Amino acid sequence: MVKVVRPFLELNLRYRFPEEFGPDASLGQMIGQIRTADVSKPLSNMNVLRPKLEEINEYCTTHSHGDNALVNAEKILDSDLKTVVLDAIEFARGLPH
Repeated sequence: MVKVVRPFLELNLRYRFPEEFGPDASLGQMIGQIRTADVSKPLSNMNVLRPKLEEINEYCTTHSHGDNALVNAEKILDSDLKTVVLDAIEFARGLPH
């Protein structure tokens, strides 16, 4: 499950902002674009939700990438993963926390 959260959010952001994000942009790159978006652009409105998006990205990256990914994946707590998935769904729906 942890491996599908980031692609889900990437697709969501590409759908919402097709002119801002290319097909190869990673969630981390998208977060960077949101962080530096000109305030005159609609993408800058996502800065309100960016901290939650960064938390989700960090959690998913830690548990699915890098040399310790397998070890970290084994340490996933159901309650933590549930929170991340629900946060991702809320973000995708455009709801603030």
